[in-house]
Amino acid sequence: MESRPARVVALVVGTVALVASALVAYAVDQQGFPDGHLTTYGRASRLPRLVLGGLTAVASVALLTLAWRRHTSTSVAVAMMVLAVLVALQWLGVPYWFLGVQGLDDGQGG
Repeated sequence: MESRPARVVALVVGTVALVASALVAYAVDQQGFPDGHLTTYGRASRLPRLVLGGLTAVASVALLTLAWRRHTSTSVAVAMMVLAVLVALQWLGVPYWFLGVQGLDDGQGG
């Protein structure tokens, strides 16, 4: 990378994404806690969230490796865009598909 601030931004983004993917794995693992009740949304979204979380972890490690080894800004920018797409799919795509399109019950009620 050409500049130190760009390298620092890439290292920070990669680290935050890696921690966020670990938190997603923990959240998926804790579904149904404390009583063990899983909603239809929880059962259906478990695998896609784990897969996307794993891909996010792999992409963040790739971004950290590119930033650490001082690759070109273009390769780091592409890795950051891939990471952004994975995060958007995980946070917006999965709930939209299972709750909005398929109309599954997420257990929220009054």
